[in-house]
Amino acid sequence: MSGPIDSFNRDGFLIVRGAIPRPVLDAFVGVLEAEVERRAAAMFERGEISDPCAGEPFSTRWYRIWDERGGEPKPPTWHACVFGPELYALWTHAAILDVVELVVGPEVQASGDYILRPKLPSLNLLPWHQDSGYMPATEQYPWPTVWVPFVPVHAGNGAMQFIPGSHRQPIQQHRKGGGEAYATPERDPAAGREVVTPELNPGDFVIFSNYVFHRSTAGRDPLVRWSIDFRFSPAGTPVGDHLWFHGMRHVVRSARDPGQIPGWEDVSALWERSPQRVRSP
Repeated sequence: MSGPIDSFNRDGFLIVRGAIPRPVLDAFVGVLEAEVERRAAAMFERGEISDPCAGEPFSTRWYRIWDERGGEPKPPTWHACVFGPELYALWTHAAILDVVELVVGPEVQASGDYILRPKLPSLNLLPWHQDSGYMPATEQYPWPTVWVPFVPVHAGNGAMQFIPGSHRQPIQQHRKGGGEAYATPERDPAAGREVVTPELNPGDFVIFSNYVFHRSTAGRDPLVRWSIDFRFSPAGTPVGDHLWFHGMRHVVRSARDPGQIPGWEDVSALWERSPQRVRSP
């Protein structure tokens, strides 16, 4: 009988259902709601919007604000503004690390980066890519991404897509075409291949290889696709200075020496010294 790691090895990604407890998700969603409130109040004060949409639910408020404001948030992702203990409790939750350990082994390192994505309909699109195509000098290591949604995700609000088995290909050269914001291989990696568009709910997550081709899609519903992604690697994997999150790598699970796992205060100290604290909103 095949298990989760067999599915991951076969497809290059694995969908894990109902693993993250609701209180852990809700605690971090509270951080996001507070940040939306702060940004809405600032936009209202500057006269950019006439209504901060305080009565809107979490899944639609940021959309309603930008529907009136017009244009596109720049940058489209959030980072430093959501760092805190609620984030870290999610990032290192046992339900996530149990699966990461299956992929990278019992000595697990948080590579140090995370990206919060409040994806609006038709905006913030990423083309087909392999993560190591965007992160030079990472292709020689397993460097899986864990992607966590905070709202139901489906084709209507911009679900992710994967090409099963594409992780068996080498890392392709990723280039930007004319006017494109993100690089992608010149040859369509999905041509003639199966494409999977998983539907996910809060509590689910996807873990996928740094080699597997994936992309985000355009949404059509008046909703925000709220999600966050983290990257992990085997303990000791180097994180070069050319990567924007260097300096934040740390062990989050160790069978050999659990005493090396830092507490929250130590992680906060890493963050205070990290370039990403001051280089990202």
